[in-house]
Amino acid sequence: MVSSVSTDINLPLSSHLLELLNIIKFHLVFFILFSFTWSFFVEDLISRWLSNIPLENSSFDFSIYGPYDWIEIQWSMVFLLSIISIMPFISYSLLKFTSSGLLPKEKNWFYSLLIFNIFIIPTVLIMLWVFFLPNLLSSFDRFISIEGIDNRYDATAIFKLTLGFSWLIIIFSLTTISLGLARLIGVFDSQNSNMKIKIIAISGSLIILSLPNEFDGLRIISALLITYLSDIISRTIPSSPLR
Repeated sequence: MVSSVSTDINLPLSSHLLELLNIIKFHLVFFILFSFTWSFFVEDLISRWLSNIPLENSSFDFSIYGPYDWIEIQWSMVFLLSIISIMPFISYSLLKFTSSGLLPKEKNWFYSLLIFNIFIIPTVLIMLWVFFLPNLLSSFDRFISIEGIDNRYDATAIFKLTLGFSWLIIIFSLTTISLGLARLIGVFDSQNSNMKIKIIAISGSLIILSLPNEFDGLRIISALLITYLSDIISRTIPSSPLR
C-alpha cells in the first residue's frame, strides 16, 4: 500500500514553534496598525449602528449612564474590528506555515477550518450586528411599549450584549484553530495533553474575564461550552499512517 508523506524538512519541534511565534509577532504589528486606523472611524460606526436599530417607538432615546462607558465601548469595538481585520492575514500565514508539513487529508481538514474562519465567522458576526440583535430589540420594544411613555435604552448595555456574543464567536474560532494546529504539528497527543490544557485554560479565562456584566451567571457555562466544542472539532483531524 502506498502512503502519502509530507514534504516538510525534518526540523525539531522547537524550530516550528519559533516560526509560529514569529508569525504571531508579525501579525501583532498588523493588529496595532488596524487598531490605530479603526480608532478614527469607530465612533461614527457605533452611532450609525445605534441609530439604525428599527424600534417601533419613534421617540425612543439611547442613553449612556456611566462617565467612562462611551470610551470603553469605543475601544472594545476597535479591538473587535482589528481582530476581524487580521483574521485573513493570520489564516494565510498559517496556510503557508503548514503547507509543506501536512499530509493531503490533514491539509484539506486544516484548510477547511481556515476557510471557515475567513468567511463564515465574519458573516455570522455581520448577521449578529446588522440583523439578529437589532430585530430582537425591535421585537422586544413592541411588547414593552406603553402608550404615552417614551422608552429610554441603555446604549452601553445593548452594545456590550452584542459585543459579548461576538467575543464568544471569535474565541471559539481562535481556540479551535489553536487546538487543531497543535494536534497537527504534534504539540500534544492522547498521552501528553499539557499544551491542550494550557490552550483551554487560556481560552476559558479570556471568556470569563472579557464577557461584560450582562453575562453574569453565564461566564463559566459559556467558557465550558466554547472550549468543549472547540476540542470536539479539533478531534476530527483525519488519522494518518504516521501517527
